[in-house]
Amino acid sequence: MPRRLPPGCVEDKDRHGNVRYYYRPIGLPKTRLRGTPFTPEFMVQLEAAKGAPRPSERHGIATGTWRWLCIRYFAECTDYKLLDARTQYVRRNILEATFDEPIAPGSEKCFRDMPLRLMTPDAVEVLRDRKIKTPEAANGRVKLCGKFLNGA
Repeated sequence: MPRRLPPGCVEDKDRHGNVRYYYRPIGLPKTRLRGTPFTPEFMVQLEAAKGAPRPSERHGIATGTWRWLCIRYFAECTDYKLLDARTQYVRRNILEATFDEPIAPGSEKCFRDMPLRLMTPDAVEVLRDRKIKTPEAANGRVKLCGKFLNGA
């Protein structure tokens, strides 16, 4: 009877007959998992493989992150391309200014690498509140972030 593996995992034998385990999400390259299936170490590696954004080959930007979405907006969105050059400049500056802001005070992680699933209204509020002394800048952030996150 074949061995059961966690969902998304596959077992491969190399040319020497050694068994190796991989996590293989649909449409993405597989990631090697070391150890024995279902051990705590194996499961930690599996969770890391599931949640880690993969760097884009083209830009070195992790797909599915805040910066990735903004870059795609600048490059591909027809609505953005139809805007006046000055409006494009302002929007780009507003969004790019959010990239280097830490997720939390003292954190080394920045919004640029935040997965989109974590860009909630609470995250937008954090970005807004950091510009509380300049209400127009705060409103600009809310408008643009809301546009992206609501799919409008």
